[in-house]
Amino acid sequence: MHGLTGMLPRLEQAPGSHAAIEWLLSAAGPNRWRRQRAIKRLITMDVDGTWRVNDRALERMVKAGIKYSTRVPENLGAVLCGLGELAAKCEYGAIRSEYDIDPYIRRWLSRHRRKIRWPLALSQATSLKTRRLELRGFRDRQREAESIGTVDHMLSHKSLTPGLWNATLAVNHGRTVMPSMREGLRFTARMALCVAPSALMRWARKDADKTAQWAVIDMLENLVVWSGRNAMRNATSLLETKDPLGIMLAARVLINPPLRGPVPALGDIWRLLLRAGIPEEDACWLCSPAISTGSDRLRQASMEVEHLEKQRVGFGAQYPAKPPLNSEIDRLETELEKARAYKAKIADVDVANRRTFAAILKHAAISLDTWELIVRELPSSHAERQELAIAIGAGEARRRLLDRNVDDLLNAIGAKEEQPAFLDYFALKKSRFFELSDGAAQALMILAADNDKNIGKWASQGIAKLATAAGYELAEPFIRSRHHTRWQSALGRFACAVAFAFAVADALPVERHPEIRVLTRHALGHARNILKQVPEPFDATEWWFEHLSLCMIRWTDIQGTTGEMEAIALDESQPFLARSLALWSGTELARKHTELALECFEKAHARSPGEMAMPDNAMRAVRALDLAVGCCGADEVAERLIPVWDKIFSSWRSALSADWSTLCNFLILAVRGVEPCRTRLLGDGRFRQSQCRSTIEDGERAI
Repeated sequence: MHGLTGMLPRLEQAPGSHAAIEWLLSAAGPNRWRRQRAIKRLITMDVDGTWRVNDRALERMVKAGIKYSTRVPENLGAVLCGLGELAAKCEYGAIRSEYDIDPYIRRWLSRHRRKIRWPLALSQATSLKTRRLELRGFRDRQREAESIGTVDHMLSHKSLTPGLWNATLAVNHGRTVMPSMREGLRFTARMALCVAPSALMRWARKDADKTAQWAVIDMLENLVVWSGRNAMRNATSLLETKDPLGIMLAARVLINPPLRGPVPALGDIWRLLLRAGIPEEDACWLCSPAISTGSDRLRQASMEVEHLEKQRVGFGAQYPAKPPLNSEIDRLETELEKARAYKAKIADVDVANRRTFAAILKHAAISLDTWELIVRELPSSHAERQELAIAIGAGEARRRLLDRNVDDLLNAIGAKEEQPAFLDYFALKKSRFFELSDGAAQALMILAADNDKNIGKWASQGIAKLATAAGYELAEPFIRSRHHTRWQSALGRFACAVAFAFAVADALPVERHPEIRVLTRHALGHARNILKQVPEPFDATEWWFEHLSLCMIRWTDIQGTTGEMEAIALDESQPFLARSLALWSGTELARKHTELALECFEKAHARSPGEMAMPDNAMRAVRALDLAVGCCGADEVAERLIPVWDKIFSSWRSALSADWSTLCNFLILAVRGVEPCRTRLLGDGRFRQSQCRSTIEDGERAI
């Protein structure tokens, strides 16, 4: 450097810095004084002896060096590596260099792209003496080993595979590798990615050592995380690598741009992937997360709007005497307006993406394995899957989506297993079952219509294997006492399967009931056999027995006769809950067997000895009272329930609200139209889905 080395600070820890400074000083000419002044402007020393680089001086010198350079230097790798190290020592580090010197270097290299031998340049940058991160203890060394292991895993995939897709999943939420300290090599790799993407990835796979591969992957992840408004440009560079890892990272950038960057339309993403030479089937798979991502972004935007609205309401009206408070209110209103506009924009993009993706799936030829990958990336909500299936129209794509809705229910209750073993304790939340069964029932309706099949027969075939296996299991002598877990699992899964059969029947309109007459007849028989084996009181966590009792009584009323309902009421092998529901399902049976009806109601719903006084357990009595009064409240027989309810409430006193001590009398008066009880019931949100409310509304509509 013409004797100027002594004027420089100790730059040994910055690989290639001397070569970069020599190239930067080429514009200053051979004059020693001018070169010395340029170095002093570029590099300064802190009090503690560390050296810093002036951002503006570096930018000016890079522009001058490009202007006066007539060719690419032979040591291009060392020069680029040194520029990256100098940029990392600027005030804002390597992030600032993205905006300061990157554009000039990219344009300069693009002009000479045919003359650059990138494998040689990258090897030059790799061969320079590097500085290592100070490792303080075992944990830092472990993180370094984990980072190199992650890099090996990412580069081990030679094609677009689910394993590579999963490996890049965490990039959208942060880093999968620890940041590399080789800032110069990262800068060199970033320039290579912009000018010769395929050459960079070939070198990284074939010639780079482990630490160099680490620096390249770190650069790629950094590019994804900080894409922002450059998401489309960065994704284009990643696609031009023609490398599986680059393609996966490009898909991540396009589908879910970080830092609230603009979300490209799915149609543009689809065309960009196809232009990059990606097969149509793989492009469908890579585009599939767009629906879930759109839903997530819309949900986040809605939460932000809701949060700002609450803040604005909390401030109240503006106060003329308090200007600072008024300025804060104005700021909130401005932010709220922007948030609403952003939410509306995201909502429009989400709707357009769903329409586009439905059209893509409708016309694409997709194998079974790829379908599994696509469905896995789509929203897990059955309603959203069904909405997408309806938009697609009849065909293989719709069948695949709706089959997943049905399979989710069958897998949850164990009906998809080849040989149900019933070895595990069965636990399924009530809300989850209703979500699964409703989605599966709606899916079966659409599939049956598309394939012109009987929905009742189709539903029964889905649960037949489980019903048969459970029947054999429960027929074993003394199974409840000897193998309680098997007994509980078999009986619970069997009950949920029969409840699903009733859910399919409920989903059909009245005019299609002949299609499910056989299904409901078998379901009613299974329900009675199941309930015979269940001891009372029912465990609150095993909600399916109460639900099955309700379904059995309802469909006996729809399809059966008074004689069948009376047979259930008089069948002593049935639980008191089912018998009580049958007796109070109509005034005729309640009048005919009044004493039995009162006895069954009390025994079914009063707190049993040793039963915990918990709200979940006590609410079954409230639900039963609502059903009984809703069906028989207009008749005098309902008044006989008042003293029985007093006893039941006393047994549950600590688990029920105090104002429900007179609930029975209140419901009877409300059903009979007595004010203000009627108005209070209709305005009480707790009775939104009440049988008494339905009785009142039906009576008003009849008038």
